[in-house]
Amino acid sequence: MNVIVSNERKNELSNLSIDIIKSVDGIYSVEELVGMFTNFFFNKMILDITAIKDYGSYSNLKKLFEVVDANKVILVLKDDSTCSSKEFISDLVTLGLYNFTNNVNEVMELFNKPKTFNDVSSLQIRKGTYEINEQIDKESGRINDEKKEFQEATRPEDFNRGNKKIIGVVNLTEHSGATTLVIQMVKQLSKHYNAMAVEMNKQDFIFYNLPDLKLYSSTSKEDLMKKISEDSDLEVVVVDLNNMDNKDFCTDVLYLIEPGNIKMMKLIRKNGKIFEELTGEKIVLNRSNLTDQEITEFEVESNIKVFSMVSNFRDNLDSVVSVDRLLNKLGFRECGKMLKDDNVKKSGFFGKKRFFS
Repeated sequence: MNVIVSNERKNELSNLSIDIIKSVDGIYSVEELVGMFTNFFFNKMILDITAIKDYGSYSNLKKLFEVVDANKVILVLKDDSTCSSKEFISDLVTLGLYNFTNNVNEVMELFNKPKTFNDVSSLQIRKGTYEINEQIDKESGRINDEKKEFQEATRPEDFNRGNKKIIGVVNLTEHSGATTLVIQMVKQLSKHYNAMAVEMNKQDFIFYNLPDLKLYSSTSKEDLMKKISEDSDLEVVVVDLNNMDNKDFCTDVLYLIEPGNIKMMKLIRKNGKIFEELTGEKIVLNRSNLTDQEITEFEVESNIKVFSMVSNFRDNLDSVVSVDRLLNKLGFRECGKMLKDDNVKKSGFFGKKRFFS
């Protein structure tokens, strides 16, 4: 059975020759639509875009289609400057919406023969992952002044995150080095910022002999947020999320991919739509020595934008250029100052300073 959500196109959509299990009309916020259709089974949804409040907002649409399966939606567009812009159409494709039209007569064609990504890929304007997330941050109020490195984040009040960056790190492919990267990030952040590393549901940090760093283990979000709130001077927290599903307390989440054939095939077999689901997220190639050309080829084949790449490094390093590049992209400008000189000091096996590029 099918669903119709209509507003300005109500009369036109009422004449469609399809079985309807639910039909609503009016203007709804994304939160109302999510509440209406969470755990509601349907075959197809004919969605009049004018029924969505603030439908021109990318972050608004992203929130909606994180819950409502975009593959089941036929979006009926409005003939206005927003819906006709190339950028807006590109955003729809980025969100996984491949079936859209401003002509109601074409709805049944899309209903009977849905389009795939290959049919609409030429409409997509390639955006960097950072640009997409920056757009969402601006619209949600997280970024009010681009010159500032830290902004008050939108959050539930009980998180008590304050003016802190909380960066979650998770292995997307198996054993992709999240723990080592978290430690290295905090090493380099601690030179310029008050930084802390936290691992969830594990005790691997005890094997690192780094008494000068703030390293903690935690077993719950509540315990983590309590520990963060206790340090009023804290500026940034990097969290090794491990198998923790709840990431809503993070201001950023880095998804690590080690781009080897076996690991990639295991990931895709586990979830064939993983890259579609992560469109707009911060994908980091970790333990990678790919060239710029090879990264471009990876992006084309996976149809996802790489946020940053981190080289394969030893865990006794003082600094790693590719980690500084990653931190710089995340807004930590002090970590970017060393990038003018790719020769960065590191600790040798016996404490001597060496250089690593």
